[in-house]
Amino acid sequence: MSADQNDMGLGVFVKTPGLTPAKTRLGKTIGQERAEEFYLLSIACIRENLNHLQNINDSLNIYWSVVEEDDVSKSFWNDHEIIFQCEGSLGKKLAHIDKELSRRHGQSIFMGADSPQIDEATFDRFFQLCLRVQHDHKKWCIMAPTLDGGFWLMAKNAVLPESEWEKVAYSASSTAQELIQVLQENQFYVETFLPEQSDVDTIEDLKFVIETMEVSPRGAKKNLKDWAQNLLSSDARV
Repeated sequence: MSADQNDMGLGVFVKTPGLTPAKTRLGKTIGQERAEEFYLLSIACIRENLNHLQNINDSLNIYWSVVEEDDVSKSFWNDHEIIFQCEGSLGKKLAHIDKELSRRHGQSIFMGADSPQIDEATFDRFFQLCLRVQHDHKKWCIMAPTLDGGFWLMAKNAVLPESEWEKVAYSASSTAQELIQVLQENQFYVETFLPEQSDVDTIEDLKFVIETMEVSPRGAKKNLKDWAQNLLSSDARV
C-alpha cells in the first residue's frame, strides 16, 4: 500500500544531551559546557515550533531522528516517535531517514535542531510553498539554505537513493548547491526557500540568531535570547 502523498513525516536530527557531545564547533569558542547549554535551550525552542506545526497541520507526523539507541535517549525524546539514525556517514544517515519517512508518508521533511530563531510565520510560509509546489510538479523538493552553505529545512516527495546522498560533501560551503544538483540530476524540481537562515556553529552565528530573532520573544525563545545576550555581554567585558 503506497503512502498518502499529502501525508508528511518530519524528522528532526538530534543528539541526546549528556550522551553525545553537541555543538562542538561552538564549544571551541565559548566552551563545551556553555555550548551544551545553548543546545538544550535550542531544543526547547524547536519543541515549541513543533507543537505549533502539529496544531496547524493534521497531516504532519513528527519524529526525532536520534543518534543514540538506549533508554536515556528514549526517555528524553518521549514527546514524539523516534527513528534511530544508522551508523556511518551523514549521507548514509540522511538516506536511512529518507527511506523510513518515505515508507510511512508521502512526503519526507528534514530539519536540524540548531536554528532556534525561526518563527512560526516562517514555518507557515514553508508549508504553504510545499502545498503549492506539490500541485504543479510530480517530483519536487523545497530546500531552505543556511548562510554557511548548508540547509536547515528540506521537504521532498520521493526517495533519493543512498548512492546519490553519498555524492554530496556535507558540512561544507557547497553542501546545498551540491545536493540541489544531485536532486535535479534525479529529475526533482527544486525550489529554494528564502531568506537564508543560520544554524549555530560559531559565536558569529549566535550573534546573527539573536539579531534576527523576534524583538520580544516569548517562552523558550525568550529564555534563549536572554541567555545569549548575557553570554555575549559577559564575553565583551572580558
